[in-house]
Amino acid sequence: MKTFAQVAIAFLLCSISLEAQANVGQEGIFVIEGGTVVVGDGQQFEGSILIRNGRIVDVGTSVAVPEGAVTIDASGQFVYAGMIDSY
Repeated sequence: MKTFAQVAIAFLLCSISLEAQANVGQEGIFVIEGGTVVVGDGQQFEGSILIRNGRIVDVGTSVAVPEGAVTIDASGQFVYAGMIDSY
């Protein structure tokens, strides 16, 4: 009986953890700015990346930042735009 309770508690904790992570990075508007942006063809420039609901919608040196966007400072770092799910 003790083993069943331990398994049930472990299952419950894993379920809660998975639910908490289900929408991470999928909703909202984010802007990554101040870093060196590297795009698919290898081009590099100081710029920003606008992400809306988990999708890159704009990349450039003068991206318009919408009101209410979460800003991520990437100063001194490299940011690779579109390297995930690029197929």
